[in-house]
Amino acid sequence: MKKTTHLLCASLVVAASSAFSTPSLAVDIITLPGSICQPEIGAQQGFFDNTVTNGIQNISTVTRFVTCPLVRDNHNNLNGTDNVLVVVNRDGVAAGNTPVICTLYSKTVSGGTLAANSAQFLGAGATTLALDVNASALNGYYALRCSLPPKARVIDIVVNEPL
Repeated sequence: MKKTTHLLCASLVVAASSAFSTPSLAVDIITLPGSICQPEIGAQQGFFDNTVTNGIQNISTVTRFVTCPLVRDNHNNLNGTDNVLVVVNRDGVAAGNTPVICTLYSKTVSGGTLAANSAQFLGAGATTLALDVNASALNGYYALRCSLPPKARVIDIVVNEPL
C-alpha cells in the first residue's frame, strides 16, 4: 500500500510538472480592451465615450487623440514586439476623408523614443491595424497613440511580445 501511494504521488508530480512547463518558443500575448485608452488631453474626456461602445469612441465632431498604456512583461527583451494588433472601427460618413491613424512607440525608461511604427485605415467599419517595433530598451515601455476622427473608436488591443 505504501509503495502504491509513493508511485501515485510520483506520477502526479511528473504530470503536474509537464502540464505547467512552457514551450521553448513561448510568446507573451496580452489582450487589452480599447477602454484602457484615455484622451491625450485630459480636459477632452467629455468628447469620448468608453462606457457603451466596448472601447473608446470619439463622440465629438472633430478628430481627437487617445493614448493607450501597453503592458510589457519582458523587461530584458531588446528586440521590440512580435506585433501589436489594434482593432478599430471607423464611421465612413462621419469621418469624411480623415483616416484612423495609430502609432506604436518603443520608449526608453526615461521617455526617449527608440522606434515607432504607424498604420492607418480610411475604409468604413471595423479592421485590424498591425504594428511592430523592432527595438526596445532594458526596462523601457511601449505606448500607443491613435488619431480618431468623429465616431471612430479603438475596440481592442493585442500585444504580442517575445519571452
